Amino acid sequence: MKKDHLRVRLCLTVVLLSLFLSGPASIFGSWGLEVGRANGSDAIRKQKDWLQFKQTREAFNRAITFKLEVERQRQLLGMEGEDLDKKQLYEEVEDFWFNFLLVPLWRITLNPAASCAEAQYALSLMMGMRRQQQLIGIEESEVFSRVYDGFEEATSIRCRNEALDECLATGRFMQILQLFVGGDRQSELLGRAGSLEKWAEGALTQCAIYELHFVSKTKADNTSAGFREIVRDGRVPIRYPSPPGGLKEAIKTRTGLAEVLNGRTTGGNNPFFVSVKCTTSQPFELVCSPGTNSAPIEVRINELDLRHREFYIESEKLKYVFTESEVSRERFVGEDKFSFLFSGGKFSIQALLKSPFVTTSRTMEFGDVFYMAHQKDQVGDFGSVAVKAENPKVGVYPVILKFTYADQQVVSGATMSDSTEFELIHKPEPKPFEKPPDPIRKPLKPPNK
Repeated sequence: MKKDHLRVRLCLTVVLLSLFLSGPASIFGSWGLEVGRANGSDAIRKQKDWLQFKQTREAFNRAITFKLEVERQRQLLGMEGEDLDKKQLYEEVEDFWFNFLLVPLWRITLNPAASCAEAQYALSLMMGMRRQQQLIGIEESEVFSRVYDGFEEATSIRCRNEALDECLATGRFMQILQLFVGGDRQSELLGRAGSLEKWAEGALTQCAIYELHFVSKTKADNTSAGFREIVRDGRVPIRYPSPPGGLKEAIKTRTGLAEVLNGRTTGGNNPFFVSVKCTTSQPFELVCSPGTNSAPIEVRINELDLRHREFYIESEKLKYVFTESEVSRERFVGEDKFSFLFSGGKFSIQALLKSPFVTTSRTMEFGDVFYMAHQKDQVGDFGSVAVKAENPKVGVYPVILKFTYADQQVVSGATMSDSTEFELIHKPEPKPFEKPPDPIRKPLKPPNK
């Protein structure tokens, strides 16, 4: 009776293990292919490895099904079953795992054409086998422990590379911050040393680089004094500034991403004057021209995220068999979000008044008109507004998002209005990709002596 109970437990263990052995049936693209980290050969190799894994899995399932049927027939006929030893059986299963299933899974995890989801799926198979080993009370071998640790590290590297590749290809970087924060939190919970902060900072310095291009048409209309219209074109460089306290401290400031992404112009002719128009209701001629150069404009990002592609693994029930097949798919998730703090940039224009009797010149401050028009968005002291992109449009890369920011206010009887076209442009500076480790190869035979 005891032996039958042991036999049932072991057979059940083998069945449960087979449930973990179902591989993706179809493989789509990846960010590695998008940015050139991977090539067509990598994609083909990944397909072959999944096919090898799937064929081995199916052969394993057929063998287990046959063994269970034979064992059942013996029980029905009252025959003595095999004298099964759980340690010996599991060692045989582990040997099969290492020799036939580990190699393709390891190559997939290291493959730059694989997605993070695929690497995590391969790691989950290792976790499943480890869990079954614990349930039946078998001590984990040193070899298995080392292999598992290697898979865990390789999966982390694959997911980090995918996060960087997506940022390089699209300009979206939130996945880098999420991976950094989530990885450090998990390390703290498990009592592990190390942090992904250095990696995250290195990734941001490569891909979180932008240029905020704007064309602003600002107007001041006063019936008694006249009309002024200024059009300016400017570009603000934005990037990760490597704050003194590091990325982790910058995120804790609760100021959105302001400490993570910001930038400013250096003044001078940025922005430059596209046109300057002036009219007056008085009986003299008014001619306007650009005055002093603009004061620096500062931009601090509060929020930036994009609707994006996500790779994932989906389970599908297979007909006529007791296992599931995992299918690699992709979907679009999230939404476009963009808001920032815009400040500075005051300037003046030079006005020349010509009358029949005298010609005079004077400097007129005009930089405040933009902030008067957007007074409802004012933040803190005058000269700073919180800009939020309402219904932004997706541009043609490298333009990520574009939108119009417009408003007007009546101040002291004059209508102050502004309409600014903003474009966020992605300008990554990728480093050369590191060469991936050589795939696992069978050792060469020693030369004949």
